[in-house]
Amino acid sequence: MKKDERLRLGFSGFARLLIRFLGLLGLLAAAVGLFVARPNLPVGNIDLSWPYISSLMHDSKQVVRVAIWCIVAGTAAFALAVTIELLSALFGSARRSAVGFNATLQSALIVGVVVVINIFSFQYFLRFDCTRDKKFTLPQDVVQQLKALKQKTTVVIVQKKAQGPRLGGEPDRYDVAAELKQIEKIKDLIAQFRQLGGQFSVVSLNIESDDYEKEYEALTANRPGIGETIQELPQSSILFYADDLVKKLPLAEATARKEQGLKLYHSRVEGTDDALVYENTIPWMSFDEFYRLDKKLSQEANKDAEGTPRGNLVMWPQPIQAFTNRVFSVQEKKPRIAFLASHEWLSTTSSTGAQQQYTSAGLRKTLEANGFEVVDIILKKFTRGQPPSPAAYNRTETEFFRQENTLNATKASLAEERESLEELTRLQKDFQSLSLDELKTKYFNEQAGELTEELRTAQLNRFVTVMKSTQERIDNLNQQLADTEARLKILASDERAFEDNRVNDVYLKLSRQLATCDMVIIPRWTLINLSEEESIPASLYSLSTEQVRAIQDFMKSGKPVMALLGANLEPNSPAPTGYLDDFEKLLADRGVYLSQQAVLFDREIESFSARQGEDLLGGAAAEIPPVTFPEKSDNPMAMILQRVADSVAGKMSLVVRHPMPVYVHQAVEKQQGFPASFIDTSANSWNESSPFPEVRRISPTQAVLRLPRYEATGFGDPAYDTLAAERRGPFPVGVVVDAPIPVSWYDISLTEQIGATTFAAPGDFGLSSALLTAAACVSKGDADNSTLMNRANSRMIVIGQGGVFTGKDLEPAQAELLLASTNWLLNRSDRLPTSEGKAWSYPRVQFHGKAAYYWSYGPLAFLPIFFGIFGVCVLLLRNIR
Repeated sequence: MKKDERLRLGFSGFARLLIRFLGLLGLLAAAVGLFVARPNLPVGNIDLSWPYISSLMHDSKQVVRVAIWCIVAGTAAFALAVTIELLSALFGSARRSAVGFNATLQSALIVGVVVVINIFSFQYFLRFDCTRDKKFTLPQDVVQQLKALKQKTTVVIVQKKAQGPRLGGEPDRYDVAAELKQIEKIKDLIAQFRQLGGQFSVVSLNIESDDYEKEYEALTANRPGIGETIQELPQSSILFYADDLVKKLPLAEATARKEQGLKLYHSRVEGTDDALVYENTIPWMSFDEFYRLDKKLSQEANKDAEGTPRGNLVMWPQPIQAFTNRVFSVQEKKPRIAFLASHEWLSTTSSTGAQQQYTSAGLRKTLEANGFEVVDIILKKFTRGQPPSPAAYNRTETEFFRQENTLNATKASLAEERESLEELTRLQKDFQSLSLDELKTKYFNEQAGELTEELRTAQLNRFVTVMKSTQERIDNLNQQLADTEARLKILASDERAFEDNRVNDVYLKLSRQLATCDMVIIPRWTLINLSEEESIPASLYSLSTEQVRAIQDFMKSGKPVMALLGANLEPNSPAPTGYLDDFEKLLADRGVYLSQQAVLFDREIESFSARQGEDLLGGAAAEIPPVTFPEKSDNPMAMILQRVADSVAGKMSLVVRHPMPVYVHQAVEKQQGFPASFIDTSANSWNESSPFPEVRRISPTQAVLRLPRYEATGFGDPAYDTLAAERRGPFPVGVVVDAPIPVSWYDISLTEQIGATTFAAPGDFGLSSALLTAAACVSKGDADNSTLMNRANSRMIVIGQGGVFTGKDLEPAQAELLLASTNWLLNRSDRLPTSEGKAWSYPRVQFHGKAAYYWSYGPLAFLPIFFGIFGVCVLLLRNIR
């Protein structure tokens, strides 16, 4: 019988075996408890103090209690097992214990070395980019910038559905696939940022996730303003937040700052009278600004053998500098844009009632949501019974005047109510104290009839009721008075606004206001609805010479201007033959020609014709074709808008009603090196000098409605073969000018000396440039010549419709045009879409014919045969051995 060589354990050996099992189970329990408790514990520093652990052991959540008990009990069991092993090794006499201890110690040392090496490798490691074009290596200049960044920045990747109308309509499979790939690319880039330092943290929020609320609360707990920004994001975006810029202030001080008009975010610290304050901007960028989908190329990609496209995701990576600039723009000054409105109704302040249709509040909302600051400047002062006069009021001043008028009216009403209350009090006293005869003598005539006690009592009751209502009105007026005085106090705290208010010189006042701005928008919305003869008189927009001079100086400083100009046409009035004001002359100096005609579309005839039918109020506005952007043009704005249109497969529907053709002189185009036009109407249109329906009387009792219709300019007409000739479209309705300021703007005497009227080209081109420069060299010294020879280059966009950006909210196509125009004018190239470099797409291997057969079926047959033969060879070799 074979001897049983198994080891027989005594009591002590069996006890040690149990303790070892207990220690291992304790270690397992502690690990499981830690795993379960981690997502249920508050984010922050780990607190290992016993009071904190004890509070968790009595937590209201059962899962937390059980997990903490597992950690505590398991740790205790493991510690007990380790302690017993150490005592046995130190004080035991058995050789086996010593050997076991040595083996345990060696294992622990090996594990410790591995742990230390891993910890060290996390902090100090080398990374090699093995791609040919170094896709995962940041440019050296970007690395230097990021290394200089000391503040901690939280990058939030927010996935949410687009709010409101979306450019290109509802998302399709290309949009969904593009967003997933964009998130992947963003995380890759953030990983590269993290290698430069630990100042970047990343949070990913998906509004459709089950844990969204918990993650949102954890993110916004100590970050004022980030929650509001996330809620206002129009689409999936990347948000940048500087954590080190959060300050703690008394709640009263934070509230006072906000009431004074300072733009800041604040949130109250619970249980205290303090508030967390964030006074900086919270920049963000949409996913498309990082990796822009090209849906047009995506739909045309991956063609089969017959040339039929099967589709593939194609995206254009945007410059890495665009992403980096957002990180550094937290403390950057916002670009300030001045909106020059002729009336408060036409400003960017949201209004209600009848004036709401004239507001440009959507323009303000779009620009402010994208990191701009918008200020209104009112150019006309309206006084009852007098024509409007030139002015330069900011919104603070106009609001102050409005509140001041409200204050005076409230004071007057309050004085009247108090007088009424005093009179009622006196009457009440008389009716209570005087006798009936005295009352009748004092307040009633002989025909009043008999005055009785019942009448006295009834009158006293009426006095009480009227006095009560009067006192309520007084209380309400007192509250209104206090509120108005508080608003006036806040408005009066803007010292700069009221410093300008003391200036009576319109030129000086407007120049001061424009000096603080980076760009100017000048709107002139004249033609609203031609079928209903809705229009705004062009005379409302005429600027004084002083105002135009201030705008001219603004351009001379090299700052850009966007002019949104409608045709100067009015019902029952002949077409204008000259300039409306000096501003149109200023545009002519820069080579811009305003045709003063309206472009009508063939489809609009239906709307006009409805006025002759049974529908006396006219038909609905006709669905006119959208504008187009020149393809394969060197115009920078045309290329930008074409890229935007390609991203939605050409579904950028921008409708511009009753636009005015705008032209730029060929000399300007030659000087700037590209064609000026970037917005064209469709071909189914014509230019009309009399676009309004006109009532023509054919007899004393009969009249007919004359509708606009296309009539080509005849051969003998003086306008024939000129820009004023009536012809078929397309027409340019949006142009850009990117050229130096004319010499004549610096010294008009030079123009007079040479005789600028003899020049064929407007502005400073060709012969005029040569002659003016020569005159400057002859008449001026070298010091003055530098100003004339090195003149500022000023960008300008002119769109022939003043209402292209009006409305409470902008449509997606309007918003894209506005942002593209503004960023180009301000030379913010990092915020403009680009198609430079190599497009990214999923790699596709295209095989046809025999190649497709070999690669499709070859692996299925070849691999099993190969491994079968290889196995037989191995068996043969083993048999030989």
